[in-house]
Amino acid sequence: ELRYTDEKPIVSTPLLYNDMTAQVLPPLTVQPLNGTTADKQVFPDDLLTQNRTRDPTAQCTVIGLSFRDFGFQMLPSWMEPLQKEHGTNPRVQFVKLNVSEGGWLFRSMAPFLKWMIRHNTPDEEKEYSYMYYDLDRQEVELSNFKFGLGLHNVLTCYIVLLDGLGRVRWVASGPPTSDELEVLTHRLIPKLLPQKPLSTPRKQGKRHRK
Repeated sequence: ELRYTDEKPIVSTPLLYNDMTAQVLPPLTVQPLNGTTADKQVFPDDLLTQNRTRDPTAQCTVIGLSFRDFGFQMLPSWMEPLQKEHGTNPRVQFVKLNVSEGGWLFRSMAPFLKWMIRHNTPDEEKEYSYMYYDLDRQEVELSNFKFGLGLHNVLTCYIVLLDGLGRVRWVASGPPTSDELEVLTHRLIPKLLPQKPLSTPRKQGKRHRK
């Protein structure tokens, strides 16, 4: 029950999921907010286009995911500290994804809701923000996505960490704790990136006076 997990439907771990058993992110067709790229993109394939060598350490992706406004409002508490630390690293990719689903009433309000999401997203965030609406695709795609990640509570937010092959290596939920931010920022993300080789000190030759 949530009362035993600090209101977190998914309790994070201090370690990455094993790369031998980690599953690739279930595919989901999304709509970018920037208005300049293709109308539709498919996760995770379109997140990995720069990794032509299929190197698992070539990049990593942090996905901030929400279903309702309550979860959407939680995302900055995760994303802002992470972007402050890794935002200038071209190997760390950030994505914000808003997922909306509902019945006939939602479908009738879809144009307004799409406008509202775009309007409430700052221009600088639209380059890495996406939205999904179950009226855009068959509902089975979203069901497989949610089931594959264990996203059963839509009233919170989720953070999903992918490696360079699109495999899910870590998942967290709800507002971050200081320990979660510390682990993700300084331990897990660096582990998914190329490790700097140890430099050996250059030997200084003796100078001979003439």
